[in-house]
Amino acid sequence: MLGPLIEQYTCAEHPLSSSPLAPWGSPPAQPPVAGATPPPPPPPPVPSPGTINLYENVLRLKLNVDRIAALHGPRLAMLNDLAIAAGRGDAN
Repeated sequence: MLGPLIEQYTCAEHPLSSSPLAPWGSPPAQPPVAGATPPPPPPPPVPSPGTINLYENVLRLKLNVDRIAALHGPRLAMLNDLAIAAGRGDAN
């Protein structure tokens, strides 16, 4: 039996790198997406360019994201958390 499938998508127009990757996995339940610029709790007053870029690329690639694994922190976030951190969602 093979393990989970991991795909990598190139993020378009990322502000910190010319070719950052967004790994996309398919574990048993809902696939998480991992990004090097996850939404911090609580979101900063001014969204970081990397957070906005990750959110826009998730939408552009039409990924069905349930959870986001932060590569620079210990938390799992939901897509709505990323939207709020990117200044595109409602905190209520």
